[in-house]
Amino acid sequence: PLQIGDPVSAQRDPSNIHDPNAISVHDERTGKRHRVGSLPKKLVARLSPILSQGASLKGRVIKDRVGDLQEIEVWLDTGPGIGTPATP
Repeated sequence: PLQIGDPVSAQRDPSNIHDPNAISVHDERTGKRHRVGSLPKKLVARLSPILSQGASLKGRVIKDRVGDLQEIEVWLDTGPGIGTPATP
């Protein structure tokens, strides 16, 4: 199980049959990107288009698991040129 401080990443999961905007969360401890969950639906509708442009989400666990939920903190790395208008 994930512990406080463990690194995670998140990426789009367009093959998700329940939500084409779904974003899955992956355990980054081993480098194998094991899927451990997904972000809430209210959040992914806004983030999914940004991730489609090449941005990435990184994060870490900030609270111990309670039932099926584990709180994580994520940050958006937009990189150069993502979210900015293209120049002609």
